Amino acid sequence: MGEERKGNGKILILIPAYRDYELSNTIKSALKQAEKPENLVFAVVNQYGSESKGTLDLFRGSGKRFRLVEVPWQETLGVGWVRHLLEELYRDEEYVLQIDAHMQFGKNWDKIAKENWKACKDEKAVISSYPIRFDFDEDGKVSADRGKNRLVRLRPAEKKYTFVSSVVSVDSKKPEKALYVTGGMEFYKGEVLKDIRYIKEIAFTGEEVVRSLQLWTYGYNVYAPVGLPIYYHYGREEEHRFWNDMQKDEKLKEFYDEMMKKSNKVVDEIMSGKIEKYQKYFGTKRTAQSFLEKYASDSCGD
Repeated sequence: MGEERKGNGKILILIPAYRDYELSNTIKSALKQAEKPENLVFAVVNQYGSESKGTLDLFRGSGKRFRLVEVPWQETLGVGWVRHLLEELYRDEEYVLQIDAHMQFGKNWDKIAKENWKACKDEKAVISSYPIRFDFDEDGKVSADRGKNRLVRLRPAEKKYTFVSSVVSVDSKKPEKALYVTGGMEFYKGEVLKDIRYIKEIAFTGEEVVRSLQLWTYGYNVYAPVGLPIYYHYGREEEHRFWNDMQKDEKLKEFYDEMMKKSNKVVDEIMSGKIEKYQKYFGTKRTAQSFLEKYASDSCGD
């Protein structure tokens, strides 16, 4: 690979939040547990309701390391739109961490993430998997499943454009190659954002598999990490989801139905190989067809 290129060491953390009371705690945890918190930069889009308006006030006035956008939840256009908006806040940071708003971090997570990336020995590496689970105990403290270290890779589920997971061996000594990213945790070099942007029209279902296809065509390789202490709050059945909120709102239901109809059409066209009109979102290093063949055969790596 030759001599390693020196970068600025900074990590841009992309966080989309939808009416999420855990947002500020996610930011605090990332800062508290980092080896070098001074190298962290945050880009946050808070799609707020009455319960989460003002959540970001604590971080205002903190200089250029916080790039904050607030949008009323009724104006959201879905996952692709908000992640695309976050990507536009990139300013040449060396690394990027894409997460969700309900997460926690373990000690020196930033150092371990960089070590995982370097261990791939691949300039085109993208680290991604379902993060380890955490919950709150009876005292409201974070309890992470550190012992099991259940890191996973993905394969297609029977339901259209969704995934089931299989566990990467806890005995793995280095990141293991996979085919798919999961939107809730990606870590990569900032150069990725000079190539790829989320497709704004994809509101939800299919965004991960299309994202994986985009990375594939640009020549990027996905790896599931080893020992990465980034934790995800799964479940949260009673928390807000935009698809539930919009369908319950008389004024927004028709808008939501039309948005999802358009989104599903985009995904269907792309996944059937008809990507010509979306070509600006795809690269030429590998063909879309070669990815779609792997997807159809349930193959997780090369």
